[in-house]
Amino acid sequence: MDIRLRLRKDPAGEPLVSATFVLTHAPAPDDRLGPLVDRATLAVDLEITTDDGGLPSSLASVTFVLLDQGDAPGQRAPLEVARQRVTGPFGHGALESVLEGPPSAALLDALVAGGSRFLVKAVADTEASGSEVFTVTAQLGGVWTHLADVADESRLFTRVDLLNYLVPMMAERIVAVSGSPGRGSTQDPSVLDALLKAARYILEPVAAPPGRPADEDSSYRLAVQYPGEQTVQIRMQHPPTPGEALETSASLASLIVPVIAHDRGKFIHLVSSGGGRLDGILPARAASGTRGPGGALMPFIAGGGRVVSVASALGSARPGAATALMLHHPGVTAHPITHHLADLELIAPAPVQRPGPVANNGAAGIWKDRWDASYWYAPEYALELPPPSDSPGPSPFTFDVEPAGGHTADGSPGITATVSVTLHARKSAPTLAEWEAAGRPVLNPVPSTGHMVQLGIPFRDERGTTQTEQISADSLSVQPGEEGTLTATFRLMDNWARLAYGALSVPDFQAQPATITVSASFEGWRQSSGQAPVIAGLHKILSLQTISAATRDAPLQLHGTALAHANVIPPWQLNAGILAEWRRSTYSWSEFAAVRTLTVSVPCSTYGTLYREATDAGKTAIGCRPALQLGQTEYKTYQEITLPAAAGRARIYRSLRSPGRFLVVPARYCVGRYGPDQDDRAYRPRLLLHSTIDVENPTNIRCVLAASLEPDLPPFVRTAITAELKNTAANPVLEYLPDAGVDPDLRWALPSDASISAVPTGAGFDVVISTDIAGFLVLKSLLERDGLRGSVGAVLPGNVRLSSSLEIGLATVTGPFDSGPIEVGPLRDGTFELTNRTGQRLSVQGLATGGVQISTLASVLAPQQSLTVDGPQTGGFDVIFDPDQTAEKLDEIRAYIEDLDLGITFVAVDDPGDAGLTGWEIQTSLLGISDAAPLVLTSSAREAERRYVLPLTAFAGDPQLQYTVTAVGVDGTRTAAPPANWPVRTQGVLIPIRRPQ
Repeated sequence: MDIRLRLRKDPAGEPLVSATFVLTHAPAPDDRLGPLVDRATLAVDLEITTDDGGLPSSLASVTFVLLDQGDAPGQRAPLEVARQRVTGPFGHGALESVLEGPPSAALLDALVAGGSRFLVKAVADTEASGSEVFTVTAQLGGVWTHLADVADESRLFTRVDLLNYLVPMMAERIVAVSGSPGRGSTQDPSVLDALLKAARYILEPVAAPPGRPADEDSSYRLAVQYPGEQTVQIRMQHPPTPGEALETSASLASLIVPVIAHDRGKFIHLVSSGGGRLDGILPARAASGTRGPGGALMPFIAGGGRVVSVASALGSARPGAATALMLHHPGVTAHPITHHLADLELIAPAPVQRPGPVANNGAAGIWKDRWDASYWYAPEYALELPPPSDSPGPSPFTFDVEPAGGHTADGSPGITATVSVTLHARKSAPTLAEWEAAGRPVLNPVPSTGHMVQLGIPFRDERGTTQTEQISADSLSVQPGEEGTLTATFRLMDNWARLAYGALSVPDFQAQPATITVSASFEGWRQSSGQAPVIAGLHKILSLQTISAATRDAPLQLHGTALAHANVIPPWQLNAGILAEWRRSTYSWSEFAAVRTLTVSVPCSTYGTLYREATDAGKTAIGCRPALQLGQTEYKTYQEITLPAAAGRARIYRSLRSPGRFLVVPARYCVGRYGPDQDDRAYRPRLLLHSTIDVENPTNIRCVLAASLEPDLPPFVRTAITAELKNTAANPVLEYLPDAGVDPDLRWALPSDASISAVPTGAGFDVVISTDIAGFLVLKSLLERDGLRGSVGAVLPGNVRLSSSLEIGLATVTGPFDSGPIEVGPLRDGTFELTNRTGQRLSVQGLATGGVQISTLASVLAPQQSLTVDGPQTGGFDVIFDPDQTAEKLDEIRAYIEDLDLGITFVAVDDPGDAGLTGWEIQTSLLGISDAAPLVLTSSAREAERRYVLPLTAFAGDPQLQYTVTAVGVDGTRTAAPPANWPVRTQGVLIPIRRPQ
């Protein structure tokens, strides 16, 4: 079977290709373009077909490669420029590349003159058989005894050794295989892999000798101690047997040049390096979004009688108190410090008077309620140690150490420390003082949520510099109330446990003391003045509730549409009094965080019984042990590990501070979907398209696109990652970038007339792009073709660099993050209904439990299509799938796109009676839809209005109103003028009707 390469096309038949070339300067009439090209970007969508126009059967994946065959002397082999591997039966994918210097000029030559320097190759892999699932049962005591009998003094075994010993162990039933007929009759590497997982506690991996590949000389050391009689089962999946590999290639020019010849300027864009536009195309530029969380001016979204924040409208999880800890880690304070985190809502439905404090940043002790004479305060938390004579059982502080096995790099035995701290809520000194000064009014604690506690461990790094590392609590228990408690448990490992012991138990152990920082979120009112808020979709509210009489009649000069050639302004119907009230001051319902950092010292000389070590006889007091006082360490908090389950999807980093925690850095963040519990928004892309109006200048209309990005890690991938991590940690906890306490750096490539803001959410980012109408048309094209792209990076201690790509496009929508895009509904007798709830096709490949595939499927689900499958009786499985990454049109996706209420007025400039007419009849149509009845202008009614409601996307395209004017004479004669077109956005909404000259 042969395959062929070709360019994919959108539903309108246009090829999906875009190339942008940056020139050193705008070319003069006699300049050749080639020498002026400085760099270029190329994005092209490709697909394979068979001779009959279909796809190969049992298609498993396609790899597309772009090669530069070059013209440099001595270049023997083509250079790989871009590569994309796409799994599933869809047979298409995208290639993207950035070229600089001579290769970029050669690319222009290829696309304009048909040069053959660049080659595209496609390799299609098919599956001949499905994957096999089998179970390996190992008796660890028997495995240890068998290997101990043949071990030498080093107790080392290579993979080859273990494969040889595997056969007799299987013959003696020490190792057994089930679920895969015929397995185990020969030396099987996959069975050995399962055995090594099962026996990881008695066969410890040893690093390969320098210069030798790990897979050839991997060695394992047999444990000295007999493990006892333990039986362990491991379920494994044998890779599917590869089928036929089909390959084809073609020059890039032969694929692109013929299909763009009709309009090359539409697909090839020329830009000057100074930002000048050539051929009317907006240049691309690199723009940096917000560095770190917060700090961005994010607009509000209006709808349903409310004005809410972008995060609320997108349904994003808020980091809350975590953001306060990341941004505002103060020194030791005597009372809580308040930080404004985010505005949540600007206007609530009247006549609701939501009680709450009018809070502000800083160290205020109490805040007055917005509506009545009561006051509020943020409680502080403090550690209250008991008398030294008390037993450690009920103590608010304990430090327990237990052996963890193995040794650290410096030869110290591995240990795990569990630190438990109970803090008591109370009124701070400033709160009591201000309450007394106010005459002891009614005083209530603010309802706090999102508590976070961090233990600050001082240490000297490898250069001798004193630093403090913040360790988040592993678990937290909160008892609310004025005299409530907060119990935090920290788990530390190896050197970090020793550092914590020294800092907590020995006064002046380091130049800085150990600290505990407590952060809690609360909601209240924020009063602001000065810059007016930016609101998207304000016209939907029409009249924004009742306002005070003092501001109701405040004058306001609105720029209307009185002139025929004015830019269109939809009829916002703003209440002038509310705008005046906003100008004076704005109250927004907001989220705050109260943060307090306090020193903590529990001297072992006084409280030695609170420091305990786990021994065979139980927990015994440590007291003061100089051997634990290691005050210096290499400053490194995470270490990258190799995890096959994450290959191609994410990079995994093991925490060096707290056991069982792993940082997941996804390969990319994409637009997410609303969860299944979001009613009419369920499974829709978390995209909002609005227009904004600045209340200081209502004519300043801009288009706003808000998107919520989340890791492109479906549930079946995360489950497989967690299952594999259980080989090293009993209960692994997955963390994401906002949990790492680092300052992310977001960068974007976006049209020059657009601005962008980004803030972190629980696992991703909320992004808001603002542009004018013209810029929006470019942005819309980007979303529907290549997507808007960026990157996020961060640097961890020890110069560990993290990076992920960011994609806002209609072909790469992912999620919902928690449940995935396929709804699973139980039927009966172990059968389940799988329903694709998205607007994309999904290739369903199988079911998995615990990260292991248990069944193989080969079905493509169209949007809203269902499939009945057999599954485990108890459910609890993941669906393995691949999405068809075909971009939809922005108008067609099920995202929220704001509607504009547009009024178009016809005005008889001349009196029809002066022309011997009874009037003019005007027949109209917009967007191809004709209006039923004509408008009539007469001498007594010289104005008539036609009203339309149309999406913002349609308005941005400058729709043309087609109208035909028919003059009606006094004698009844009717004379129709030729049809006329009126571009509504560019020429305004007032259309003059004059007597023909």
